[in-house]
Amino acid sequence: MKAALLLGSLAMCLTTEWTALNGAYAIAPDTTTAKITAAEPAPADQQKLVDALGTAINSYKTAPDPQSWESVFDSFKQIVSVSLAKHLDLVNINKTLSTQLGMKLYDGGTIRVWTFPKVTEAQQLLMEWHDVTAKTIGRGARARTVVTASVPKLQVFNCPPNTAVSEARLLSASAGKGSTRCLVLLGSETKSGSPWLQGYKFTDGKWNSAPTLFSGLPPFLLQNLQGRVSFSGSNILLTIDTPKGPDNEAPAGGYKITLTFLNDHYTLDSKSGMDPATTVAMQFMQAVQSGKMDLVKAWLVNAKLASIPDYLQLYNRPGGMPFRLMPMALPPNGNSRFRIVTFAKDDLIMDIGKVKQQWAVKALYIAPPDPLARKLLSTQPVTPPETPATSESSH
Repeated sequence: MKAALLLGSLAMCLTTEWTALNGAYAIAPDTTTAKITAAEPAPADQQKLVDALGTAINSYKTAPDPQSWESVFDSFKQIVSVSLAKHLDLVNINKTLSTQLGMKLYDGGTIRVWTFPKVTEAQQLLMEWHDVTAKTIGRGARARTVVTASVPKLQVFNCPPNTAVSEARLLSASAGKGSTRCLVLLGSETKSGSPWLQGYKFTDGKWNSAPTLFSGLPPFLLQNLQGRVSFSGSNILLTIDTPKGPDNEAPAGGYKITLTFLNDHYTLDSKSGMDPATTVAMQFMQAVQSGKMDLVKAWLVNAKLASIPDYLQLYNRPGGMPFRLMPMALPPNGNSRFRIVTFAKDDLIMDIGKVKQQWAVKALYIAPPDPLARKLLSTQPVTPPETPATSESSH
């Protein structure tokens, strides 16, 4: 009964979307990139694709194993291939497979990625991308880039099981005197919650694995840590979660690290972009460390908060390692949060936001030291201290 309902559902989806279908298209079965080419089949081939996918899903659900899943994946590839070539909509098919098999789709406009993170046997993902060629017309200020061709292509990628892709991006990397194209996939491991990153470079007509894209990162950043990854332009924002402490401890939260794309690989950005909130945090930290009470109070929304660093004996602390700043995940109140790692008995956490359009330190919290924060900081170069100065945006 369930098999009949599933097959009927797929048939309805495909029949509705493929009313204009009069040709079939094939994609190479291996991992090479294949240009979609046309052939002229009989109209009955439309129903054959429907039947093949429905039968394959039913067989897999009856006896799940690598062989039965391979039949499902192969049938799905054929459907995507035909839909791409004929500019057909896959919305209903995607909904059906999401319900039946937990399929996840990332649609970035020029890139679409299909994964099956809930299927144990699924160790491949399918990606549609566009091979774009362009040329520059004109010279100087009047020069403009014009796209001359955009060819849709499909490729199968190997990936670990239980992996869900959340974002994908094409980048241009410097390679000697020329440049090469890079593909970066971001996601998570569904069972552990750890962030997942994968990089590829386009060589010999296909995307090949390129672990060197992440050669500038310490290995532990991507191992055994729970968190999230997302793109910020070509850079990657890594948000690392930390376990929640007892209610009487400082507010729980994770840490934010910017992975900067530099020429042809990612590296750590110790300044995290130096946005306005980070600039305020840096100046406040340096004012505390140098004992400049007037500057400390200038940044505080309430001058009485200046007693907290005094209680921790952070002003003019003789000797020892200089304070370090660690961006944290955004708190629920919408402010920016930072940890001042003091390398002493306690750290200081501060919330920074705008008050009447002016940046200010809105709250300070005493927090026990966090070994994870110190470990993360140990991988980043120390930013040369700057002379604290007042800002027009301060009080």
